[in-house]
Amino acid sequence: MPNIFEIAARKQFRYRAATGLLTTEQLFSLPLTSTTGKANLNDIAVAIDDERETLGRKSFVETAATNPARAELDIKLEVVKYVIASKQDEAATARVAAEKRAQRDKLLDAIEAADRRELGSKSADELRAELANLG
Repeated sequence: MPNIFEIAARKQFRYRAATGLLTTEQLFSLPLTSTTGKANLNDIAVAIDDERETLGRKSFVETAATNPARAELDIKLEVVKYVIASKQDEAATARVAAEKRAQRDKLLDAIEAADRRELGSKSADELRAELANLG
């Protein structure tokens, strides 16, 4: 299969969104969904798929040469699906990193609490000796 992004760039694809026509590059700045009616990847993908359906039933005999509109919509949909998958992967990676950060913070807090308990369990003379050793 040819590189879908090369095709999108060469053919200067534009994608219909609530805010107007968007370039392929602008897709990467959109959210996956929106509850406020703003442009989002899900709505764009659904609109492309709906447009494909208006062209009639998919054919396994018909080729891109005999139906270039369907071929273009297929590639547009693949581009949008790629961007969606990419954003989902990024979100999953960020979520894992945030979970690790939270776990690391909990462990550091527990270590600090253990150090305080250990320090609090020493006698006054032991604490004075440690303080004197500090200079």
